[in-house]
Amino acid sequence: DSQYSGQQPCSGLRGDTLRDCQNFIGYKSGDFNDLQKVYIEQIDLTLLPMQAAEKNVQESINSQRSLVNKLSELKFCQINRNVAGKEATQTELDAEQKKLDKFVADLISIQDISIPLLNAKLHLQNPPTKDSHDLTAAFNEIRNLLNPTRANEIKLASEKDMNDNKSAVSQRLPQVQQSITTCASS
Repeated sequence: DSQYSGQQPCSGLRGDTLRDCQNFIGYKSGDFNDLQKVYIEQIDLTLLPMQAAEKNVQESINSQRSLVNKLSELKFCQINRNVAGKEATQTELDAEQKKLDKFVADLISIQDISIPLLNAKLHLQNPPTKDSHDLTAAFNEIRNLLNPTRANEIKLASEKDMNDNKSAVSQRLPQVQQSITTCASS
């Protein structure tokens, strides 16, 4: 390594090999801005669907949390008033809490990808230097996270989950609220 320090990465290459090397590391005309644009576009192909999925999952978490909270309120009322149905409420609460936990786990795994991608994008948009090598190094750090096909699959699945959850919760919440009202008046 020390014998090459200070040398340009493509030094010693000729012809097509030199051109390929220079294109790879971004030495073509307009290299820095072109490379910056290409890297950001590549990140966005995965980042944008992941951010949409993150928003969908967060919405699922919020609606699921409201159902879990209402079921907890019902269980508390049933225990305090010694009203029948505690076991069924606990069973439903456990199931709904598992769904909430799954949404939280989904959010964490999405953020394990979206946060580093967003940080890399911000770094690439405002690099500390105008050195193409810095851009490439920053891009290479997150390259293994790039998977636009998988990101779009995650986005579509999160949309379906969000819509299914929203529908189920909107049907169940009024029923649980009615049970709370009935319990509180007993």
